[in-house]
Amino acid sequence: MAKIIYFTASAVPTEDERSAIAAINASIHTLNVSNSSVDNGLGTIEECDFVAGSVPPEYEGKPVFDPSSGELEGNQAIVADGDTITVDGATVTLAVADNAITGATLPATSAVVASGGTIPVQNSAGAAIGAGTLAVAGNEPSNIRLPATIAGVANAGAANVLPASGSTPLAAGTAAVAAGVLTGIRLAATAGIVTNGQTIPVTGGTVTITVAANAVTAEFTPE
Repeated sequence: MAKIIYFTASAVPTEDERSAIAAINASIHTLNVSNSSVDNGLGTIEECDFVAGSVPPEYEGKPVFDPSSGELEGNQAIVADGDTITVDGATVTLAVADNAITGATLPATSAVVASGGTIPVQNSAGAAIGAGTLAVAGNEPSNIRLPATIAGVANAGAANVLPASGSTPLAAGTAAVAAGVLTGIRLAATAGIVTNGQTIPVTGGTVTITVAANAVTAEFTPE
């Protein structure tokens, strides 16, 4: 709504001035009434959108408001409590109280998000796997970034098999993912896993495997 200053010619409004003031008060605008014969004491003009009445010379550059005109400026509109508008495809419901827009409510299925905000990340089964950080650009979410300790892996994606400590791969494998869960690492058909104490029958005896610090040694025991 616009701010209007109505200037009376003296300290006491005339009947015509009172009628004009009443007409402006009946509009949606904000009205201040000022005595044009007295300096406002501000040292400058009071900010406003329109003026009316006995306008002082220093306000001559301001547009004059016509109380009899029911037309709004092209960039103005009248809204009521409960009216809806569309914002980026979402229907927003306006809240109006005391001639002011006090808020706007989004549908339950819409939200306002900001870059840097966090959001829970779930797998396809709805289980939480961590919290991601949103990136927003051009008023659109562009991605969700996972923490450095959480990874998104796809079924058959490459995944190395690591030792108990260190980062040098023991073997290369592929991830097995089902229902949003990493179910295992699949080794190539030409690779295998041995465990400490495992025995392997061989011609003429048995080989006993020893594994320590992910290093394998073997001892042959003849028959």
